Amino acid sequence: LAVSLLVKDDYLLLTVGPKAGVAEALGRGPALSTLPELAPVAKFADRNPVAINYVSKALIAGSSASGETLMNMLDMAKDALDKVSLSEKLRSKIDKDLKGFVTQATASLPKPGAKVGVCFLTDRGQEAYVYDYGTWAAPTPKPLTILDHLGGSPLVAAAVRLDDPTPGYRQLVSCIKTMYGDADAAVKELAPEQFYSQFHDGVDMVLPYVKKFNAITGDQFLPALGEGEFGFVLDAKWKSKEWFQGFDQHGKNLPLPEIGMVRTVADAAKLVKAFQAYRDLANEVMAKANDFGANMPEGGIPKPEQKDTKAGTVYFWPLRSEERRVGKECRSR
Repeated sequence: LAVSLLVKDDYLLLTVGPKAGVAEALGRGPALSTLPELAPVAKFADRNPVAINYVSKALIAGSSASGETLMNMLDMAKDALDKVSLSEKLRSKIDKDLKGFVTQATASLPKPGAKVGVCFLTDRGQEAYVYDYGTWAAPTPKPLTILDHLGGSPLVAAAVRLDDPTPGYRQLVSCIKTMYGDADAAVKELAPEQFYSQFHDGVDMVLPYVKKFNAITGDQFLPALGEGEFGFVLDAKWKSKEWFQGFDQHGKNLPLPEIGMVRTVADAAKLVKAFQAYRDLANEVMAKANDFGANMPEGGIPKPEQKDTKAGTVYFWPLRSEERRVGKECRSR
C-alpha cells in the first residue's frame, strides 16, 4: 500500500493505492462527468456549485449490508448450533427458521446504486441536492403537507413521508414468536427440568401483559397512525435569565433548545383509545409489581386532564400542589 501526496496541474492530490504512480492515470481517459449518474449535475452549472460528490455503486455495495453478508451470518449461526447438543428435529427446524429470516431480510434490503450530490451558494446560505440511484421501498411521492405546520423560522426543520408501520410490526412479531418457540424448545432439551419449570412460571406470569401490549400496538396504536408524514423542528427561542439555580448568567437571557415533533394521524379516536389502553396496562403491571413488594404509586397513573383548544384536544397531567411548592421554594432560593 502506497500513500502519496503530490502536486499535479496546480492541484494538491492525496492518493492511496498499490503504488505511488497511481496519480499518473488521473486526468487521462473519460472524465467522471461522462457517467450517466452525473447528468443531473449539469443543470446546476450556472449556479456555481461549491461541492460535488460521487460514490460508485461498487463502493456502496461493498460497504453496506447485503444478502451475502446475511448468508455469512447464517453460516456462523449454523456453526454455533453444531456445537450444541440439540435433537436433529429441533436443529432442522431452527435451521429452516433462520433461513426464512434471512430470506425475508434480504428481500427488504435496498438494491445499491451510485450516489451523487451537488451543493451551491444561495442568498440565504447553501442549497444541496442528492441523487440516490439505489432502489428503495419508499412511499409513493406526494407533497409534504406537514411542512405547512412547521411555522416560524426554526434552526432545523425536517419532514418525511412514512408508510403504514402496521405490516412491518406484525412481521416483526411473527419473527419474535418463532424465535421464542425455538428458544423455548432448546431450553427444554438442554436445561434441567427444575430450571425449565421455573423459567416457564416466569414466562406464564409475564406473557399475558406482553400479549395485551402487542394487541394494543398492532390493532390500535399503529393502525391509528397509518400512512402519513412526520416532522421535526429544532429551535432556540425559549429563553430565561436563570435556567439553573446557582448558575450565573450575568443577567443575560440565554436560550435552550426547543424540540418539536409532529406526526399525522389516520384515526384520532382510535389513537386516544390506544393511549388509554396503554395506561390501563401500565396500571395493571404496577399493581402486580406491588403484589411482589415493589413500591409503585398506589392507584397507578391517574387519568390526564384535557382541554379543548383551536388546535385540538390537549391531554396533560398538572403538577401536584406539593411539586409546585417545591418548585417555588427552589426558585426563591
